[in-house]
Amino acid sequence: MSTFSRIGIIGVGEGTTVLVLEPRRRRVRKHVEDVRLAIDPATYLPVQLSYRTAAGGTEQVSFSQHAPPPW
Repeated sequence: MSTFSRIGIIGVGEGTTVLVLEPRRRRVRKHVEDVRLAIDPATYLPVQLSYRTAAGGTEQVSFSQHAPPPW
């Protein structure tokens, strides 16, 4: 993933860690400013995904029923 985007951690909030992915390629940056993943530290699964477009729009998706893998 680090080949295609810069990865950063912006902090821990409400029991989740937020990872920020910023595209490296100018072609992608023209459309997407960043993608943020809120990760549940107990299961290491995403609980929320949001992204900002270069035009200023935002989109957010929340995952309410998530379970760890069976292994």
